[in-house]
Amino acid sequence: PYFMLAQPYITAILNIESGASTTIEVDEALAGATAYFTGETETSVAQLLVWGALLDAYNEGEIGPGRCKD
Repeated sequence: PYFMLAQPYITAILNIESGASTTIEVDEALAGATAYFTGETETSVAQLLVWGALLDAYNEGEIGPGRCKD
């Protein structure tokens, strides 16, 4: 579950740093994942998988601003 969240988390951060907009759901998932990765909170495996799936959908353009035209 750690790695299933880490990859989409890093990709989402890079997308945002490149100028992609987010949604409230994405912001909440990123905040929760950041707290988990920095050891500020303990989180269930199920929650890690939910955040990973949501961030993966964001990175794939299924939610949020969509895919780039480039």
